[in-house]
Amino acid sequence: MALYYDRKIMLDEFNRPKELFMYLPHDGCTRNEYFEWKAEAEEFGHKEGCLFYNLGCRGPLTHAPCNKILWNRISSKTRAGMPCIGCTEFNFPLRENYFDTIEKYGNTRRSAFRGFKKDIHYDFWSSKNFKKRKSFQKIRRYSVAMAKVEKRILNRVEGDIELKLIWEKGKIKDAFIIAPNFRGFEFILENKPLLDALVITPRVCGICGHAHLIATTNALENLYRENGYEIEVSQKAQLIRNITLSCEIIQNHIRWFYLFVIPDFLKFNTDLKEFYPIKGEKWRKAVYYSSKIVKVIAIFGGQWPHTSYSIPGGVMCEPTQMELMEAISIIDSVLEYFENDIIGMNIIDYLLI
Repeated sequence: MALYYDRKIMLDEFNRPKELFMYLPHDGCTRNEYFEWKAEAEEFGHKEGCLFYNLGCRGPLTHAPCNKILWNRISSKTRAGMPCIGCTEFNFPLRENYFDTIEKYGNTRRSAFRGFKKDIHYDFWSSKNFKKRKSFQKIRRYSVAMAKVEKRILNRVEGDIELKLIWEKGKIKDAFIIAPNFRGFEFILENKPLLDALVITPRVCGICGHAHLIATTNALENLYRENGYEIEVSQKAQLIRNITLSCEIIQNHIRWFYLFVIPDFLKFNTDLKEFYPIKGEKWRKAVYYSSKIVKVIAIFGGQWPHTSYSIPGGVMCEPTQMELMEAISIIDSVLEYFENDIIGMNIIDYLLI
């Protein structure tokens, strides 16, 4: 907007817009009074207490307007119960131990992670029971000496994707989806502390990052269990994980259908003006409601995308009655949109077909 209206953009020493980076997440944080009185939270999952001293929050050390301009216009990490990890600073993600505090205050308390025995995160790698495992992906090989190989670049997907078809006697013998660009997140994770994966892997994608977070949480929990540690995830925590993951899937489907698929059909039927990108009413509704449903993730996780609120043993949030009512209201409005604009009928009747 500043460029459109030819407004001068003031920059800081790192060439970031001052209007956004003049603030700290500490400014406007609902836990400020706890910080002033050094009333510290002892573990994740509480609305009360400062997250700085024991739980590694970097809000007072980071430049970002997260508590001034709320994520998804609804919440922030610290409001949901997750400490700031300083993801807007220039040294991110080169840092390690995202859940550690600054040196003079010591490390994140081991008891902060519910459902774990004491010292689990610190003695895990030295555990005698730990065995290094390697996963091997079996790749099917075909002799294509007499087969025709055809490659096509698929558009409207995140990143470059190739469709590889193997033809034999005029018929498709096999098909492959190939992603030729290697992004290297595996190398970023090498030699990093185990829990740093909860911060890095959600950044694999800006659309489905929450799915990567849940997959990482499940993998870490399984890893601990296989090495003799007891982890119990409460029913409430599991429900919150399932709800937020489902909301991201809904967002994915709406955007995939209206923003990625429908534009191709407009080439064959020019009468579908309401589906036209930017101008069409149905297109604009799809953008609005796909953005609205992820507000539920922000209520529980503090932000979307790239939240890290799900951790081995549970979640960091403890939603209030008001937050639950707000989440239900959002879901109801998206459900109404789905009934009226997508399926054209009551959801119960649709499920009975």
